[in-house]
Amino acid sequence: MLPVTVPEGTMLWARRSLTLSWTQVRNWATSAQVQSFLVFLSFGGGTGSGFTSLLMERLSVPYGDKSKLELSNYPPPTQISTAVAEPYDSVLTTHATLERSDCAFVVDNEPIYDM
Repeated sequence: MLPVTVPEGTMLWARRSLTLSWTQVRNWATSAQVQSFLVFLSFGGGTGSGFTSLLMERLSVPYGDKSKLELSNYPPPTQISTAVAEPYDSVLTTHATLERSDCAFVVDNEPIYDM
């Protein structure tokens, strides 16, 4: 399976699966007294970065008053990326994070390469 870039993930895969996911998030948020959203994602590409960008955009409209916190895995700057589009995906996802997230905790995954 080929890696999926942010534009492909946002426009193709995420839009297909967002309907089901959004229904579950909305049902959960209305049944509980939600104070904030905690989102885990990877900036490096795949369907996670595009899907999360679209999900955060969707969360910002009805739940604009709720905190949206992100725990993000950022690709290492010193390692050669495994995907050609990884730097491009990282820039697009970073822009979406700056626009929609209230607080982002960014973790560099470079120590994983040393294991």
